[in-house]
Amino acid sequence: MQQPVVIENRTGAGGNIGADAVAKSPGDGYTLLMGTVGTHAINQALYAQSGSKMPFDPVKDFLPITLVAACRMSWSSIRSCR
Repeated sequence: MQQPVVIENRTGAGGNIGADAVAKSPGDGYTLLMGTVGTHAINQALYAQSGSKMPFDPVKDFLPITLVAACRMSWSSIRSCR
């Protein structure tokens, strides 16, 4: 790749602090987010229940690039993850 990469971990609020920083960054393709079910589904439902509003829109503010992993819900074994 021969390109420097900077990784900036922004923790807190179930991933919302980092996701909000990425949502507000320029859409130039240089800033990426490893989104999770927490930042894009669970937190939205939790904030709605508490009467608060998310600082970003998980659907409109991000563009998916690729699927990193998929897991079948199975109680028998963790080997179902690929």
